[in-house]
Amino acid sequence: MLTPLTTLPAILLLAMLLASAFFVRKKLPLYSFGILFFFAGHLLESTIFPLELMYEHRNYLPALGFLLALTSAANRLIADRRMLTLLAGGYLALFSFGTWLRADTWDSNLKLYFHIETN
Repeated sequence: MLTPLTTLPAILLLAMLLASAFFVRKKLPLYSFGILFFFAGHLLESTIFPLELMYEHRNYLPALGFLLALTSAANRLIADRRMLTLLAGGYLALFSFGTWLRADTWDSNLKLYFHIETN
C-alpha cells in the first residue's frame, strides 16, 4: 500500500469522494450522481469488459460524471454566474489541453513509440 508513496493518499482520496457522495446525497444529488457515475463507469470498464490500458477513450464517459460533480459543487459554492462561467471555461481549457497533449503524442510513430516505451 505504500509503494509507490502516492498509493495510500490516492486510496484515501477515492474513499473520501465516495463518502462525500453518500453524505451529501440529499443536499447535492447531482454531485452524488456524478461521483457515483464516475465510479460506476470505471467499475464497468475494468470488470465486465477487458481493459486495454493503451486507449484512454474508455475514460471519457466516466470523466463526464466527475465533471458533473465538480460543476454541481461549484454551482453550490459560487453564487456569481460570471465566476461559474469562468470556472466552466477553465474546465474546458483543461480538457482541451489534455486532448491536445494526447494528440501530440500520437502525431508521429516515433513520439508514440517513445511514449509507450517510457510508460
